[in-house]
Amino acid sequence: KKAIETHPKLRFVICHLCFAMPDYLNDGKKRAEWERMCALASYDNVWVDLAAMCDLFLGEEYPFPGSLDMLNRFIDRYGDDKVIWGSDIPGSLNAIPRDAFRNNKNLKDVILHEGLQSIKQRAFFEIGSLPKIKSLRLPKTVKHLDANSLKEIPYIEILSNKFPEGMVGAIVTTSPVYNDIGILQVKTPDSLYFLPPAMTKANISRLEDDICLSGPDALLSSYKYALTWDVKIDIAFAIYEEHKTAETARYLAKNAKKIAKKAMETNDLEMLTKLLEYDVFSKKSIRFIYDLISDDDNEKMVTTKAYALEKMQRRANKNNFSL
Repeated sequence: KKAIETHPKLRFVICHLCFAMPDYLNDGKKRAEWERMCALASYDNVWVDLAAMCDLFLGEEYPFPGSLDMLNRFIDRYGDDKVIWGSDIPGSLNAIPRDAFRNNKNLKDVILHEGLQSIKQRAFFEIGSLPKIKSLRLPKTVKHLDANSLKEIPYIEILSNKFPEGMVGAIVTTSPVYNDIGILQVKTPDSLYFLPPAMTKANISRLEDDICLSGPDALLSSYKYALTWDVKIDIAFAIYEEHKTAETARYLAKNAKKIAKKAMETNDLEMLTKLLEYDVFSKKSIRFIYDLISDDDNEKMVTTKAYALEKMQRRANKNNFSL
């Protein structure tokens, strides 16, 4: 108090809601001591923060009703403009509790500290809207993720080449409604992987088991588990572009005609042109693509047709020889 009065231009912040504790409300002596410390907030240059309240009330479940009770008592007397948000990160939180940031529409950027070990169910889940959080970086110390804990976050970076337990179920949903989010991406120090936004519960479990046996490279076959053909093709193409696996090349080649027809219908030729460039399709498929595109189509299609013709000519020349 003496320091506050002596230095009126110096700003003071009292941490942890004046060190609120669960037993203060039931212990008259401790409560009086806490209220005397709270009274310092009546000075113009004093605020309190809410850092580590979840740690101080560990015996409670989210949203920690005891801490809310004490916070409301403080606000009723001194006003909410005297309260500062504080996380006490790094070093405090080893688990983000269930529903911790659920439906928080203003949450856009999250920084997780080393020491965090687990993230509980629906911690960042938002209902009825596309994700506000575009990406999230998981420190090496995270070992476990509950189902749906990172649901709707399209890009996850893991600072380790070993996935936390429950990685697939944390970000993939079982509802086809979420197909609109697009391909989910998981980045490790060594590679970039892709996942469908929605899978059956059985396939989520199967893929988790495969990761336990083979490591993150099990995701090189993740396209198989998508709920729709369109998403399977998009993920297989993304995997092929990043990893050039023979398995995805065969799958894309097998679906060459359907890919070409879809490209014609949507007038989106980027994938088709790149697959021609990568020489994934068979000679027969290239001929089909060439015949599918009429000469009077738009400029993009004519360009793709010319590309197909070039590939056919190269294949023809490769088969010629002279004595």
